[in-house]
Amino acid sequence: MDTKNLKIFNPIISLEFIYTKKCNIKCDHCINNCGPFETSKVDLNTCLSVLPLLKEEGIKEIGFTGGEPLLYFDEMIALFSAAKKNKVNPKLISNGFWGSSPEKTEKMLSKLVSAGLMCLNISTDNFHVKFIPEKNIINIFDAARKYKKLQIILRVAVSKDYSFLDFLVNNKEYFTKIHADKKPFHVLSQILVPAGRAAKNVSNKTYFISNKKLLKQKCPFLGKPTINHDGKMFVCCNGFEGSNTAFKFADFNTDSHKKSIEAYRKNIFVFYLRHKGPAFIFDLAKKNKLKKVNKVKKVLQGYASLCDFCVFSLSPYEKKSINKMLLNELNKDIELQKIAKTELKNKKKIAKESVNK
Repeated sequence: MDTKNLKIFNPIISLEFIYTKKCNIKCDHCINNCGPFETSKVDLNTCLSVLPLLKEEGIKEIGFTGGEPLLYFDEMIALFSAAKKNKVNPKLISNGFWGSSPEKTEKMLSKLVSAGLMCLNISTDNFHVKFIPEKNIINIFDAARKYKKLQIILRVAVSKDYSFLDFLVNNKEYFTKIHADKKPFHVLSQILVPAGRAAKNVSNKTYFISNKKLLKQKCPFLGKPTINHDGKMFVCCNGFEGSNTAFKFADFNTDSHKKSIEAYRKNIFVFYLRHKGPAFIFDLAKKNKLKKVNKVKKVLQGYASLCDFCVFSLSPYEKKSINKMLLNELNKDIELQKIAKTELKNKKKIAKESVNK
């Protein structure tokens, strides 16, 4: 079968922006090397201009992280308001520096929610608490309890030195008091990855080494194309290894936003990550003796997670050669051709299911 005429459809749950590399703190584990003296950021008008398109394309969520996006508080308010107007749900990841007192926290959160914020992610772990006290997080939880529609997610970098249970134990009295509260919060545990600043500053003994069977699975984290602080667009948030790999598929500063979104949906690399997983692509690259064109420094004996494995195994290869290899593979894979046809046929249903996940 000639796969040149075979169309691929990858659903998009949310468009994610690493809005800025600037951060008020400098954590040892930061994969993006963010800090107080960084200045790179996405242009506000670029983000504002894409919101009507998201509405048109049926993409229901937009996310902002960094760095610390609330260092640009007025810009976030403008973005949340515009998102609300376009019926797109805005999400935010923050380190909670603004939760220093109950009064300040309530004032900030009131403005964010009024502007349209629907989901607030707060990062805390043994790296963040060196700069941001856990009391800040408690103040934010307290302030958030009055907003029924605001989803609260606690993001914790999990390692051998720290887990979510540490946060609960450290604040046992508070959580015992609110045990019967009808305003729960969710927890997202993120395995510590040896990339960016973490590769230099974190001891190898701190990382978990993932089970080899877990590294064979399909990628469950797709559907969220990510625009880096410099405008480069990646298939996921793992664009930190460079711009000359299969993970990059567009430049949001220069390419048409509509065509960029369509490029993700038609991306064969994403298609194979979804249905076969990074290990399959890596084994296929070795089998085809693909040339490595990028140097990627690996610091662990083994891998910390599926993301860790995916980035360090596939970043050395050129995007063009990987895509050509996968296109040839799809030409032989009748089962995957049928899946591609079925997904395209049911793309409206798939897009709706992706948004509701």
